[in-house]
Formats: sequence, structure tokens, C-alpha cells
Amino acid sequence: TVVPHFATTAASYQEYLCCDAHLWSPLCMSYPSTTQEYLAYKESMADSHEPTRGGRILGCSAAMAGAAVNGYTLCVVSGAVPQITEAFRLSLDEKAAVVSVNVIGAMLGGPLGGAVADSHGRRYGLALASFAFALGAALMMMTPGFYVLLLGRFVAGVGTGLSGVLSPIYLSEVSPPALRGTLTTANEFLLTAGCLLALFVDYSLSHDPEGWRRMLGLAGPPALLLLLVAAAVPESPVGSAPS
Repeated sequence: TVVPHFATTAASYQEYLCCDAHLWSPLCMSYPSTTQEYLAYKESMADSHEPTRGGRILGCSAAMAGAAVNGYTLCVVSGAVPQITEAFRLSLDEKAAVVSVNVIGAMLGGPLGGAVADSHGRRYGLALASFAFALGAALMMMTPGFYVLLLGRFVAGVGTGLSGVLSPIYLSEVSPPALRGTLTTANEFLLTAGCLLALFVDYSLSHDPEGWRRMLGLAGPPALLLLLVAAAVPESPVGSAPS
């Protein structure tokens, strides 16, 4: 039997690889360059665990819910800053630090998310993001002073970076081929919806001098729930395949 040498027809081989439900990867440009590499990759993927339909639904739902928590965490500080300023008598520089330290955490969480996804799997990374959101919310809600508040914002920012990297990767690898575009779009929609919810919460608690604690802490319970759910969701076929 003659095995076609796909390296001489890279475009059609790439198209085949990207449309194969078991081999699809968001990094389609990194397909094997020779037939021998392809066959070895196909064999390694056969050892991975294909999620069940129920597992796919649970996993995709958890990843998108994580995006909503991410959006809430990103935007809720806008309504909390005036009350925090009053509570701790913050200077202009301190107010800027409260807002911007989240971005510094996200700058760390993004690269960390890619490293965790490759070394421990996508599911572990999603659990780590949920833990960061829950811990950050708890620190902010119960903070005795300015510096613990900064720490909580930083930890929540790490969760933002982790979730921003891992949720789209997990969705693209676990969702059915026909729904990948729809679900990754829904992930971005829920990120925005979480931000919108934060603005409504800010408005509803704006007249309570201690309302900022509840604003910042409300991300904690759903994040803890997602942390528990992460133990039950399936690993993606790509994440569970031998490297």
C-alpha cells in the first residue's frame, strides 16, 4: 500500500487535519510536516481520552461560566473605587494602583496559563484560574487595609490572565467541530455579560458605605463552585494526549 506523502501537498493536508474531529488543534499551522510524523501523531492521539457528550456540555459550560466571572472581576472595581477611596483615604496614586495592579497580575497569569496547559492539562489550568478568582475575592472582601486589597486585586488579575488563555483553548478542543465558532463567540459574549452584571451590582450597592466589600467579594461563590466543577469536567483530547 502506498501512503500519500502529505508534505508535498501541505494545503490539503492542513485542511484535512483541521477538519478531523480527533486531531483538530487551534494551532493548525503546526501540523506534522511528513507522513511519518502524521502517523505518529495519529497514534498518540488514539491514546487520548475522548470526552462524552455530557462531559463536553459540562466542560464547555464551566469554561464559559469562568469567562463571566472573569468579566465581573475585571469591571466591578469601577464602582468600588469611590467607596474604597473614602474608606482608606486613598491618594490619587493609590487609587491608580488599586485599578492597575489587576493588569500586572494578568500579565503574569497569561504566560502561566500557557505553561500550565502544556505541563498539567487544560482542566488543571481552569481549576487554578477559579482558585485565583476565589482567593482574590476573599482577600478583597475581608481586607483590613490598603495593601491586602492590592494583594487581592493582584491575585484576581492572575485569574484573569489564566482564564483569558485557558477558556478559549479548552473550548476549541472540547466543543464539537460544528459548534466551535459559536461557543468561542459565546465565551466572549459571557465575558462582556459578566462586566455588565458588575455595573448593575455596583449601582445597586453604591449607597452602602461598605458596599464595596460585597461588590468585590461576589465573585467568590461562583468561582468556588467552578473550582469544584473543574474536578468533574473532562480533559481535552489534545491536553490528555501524550506529548
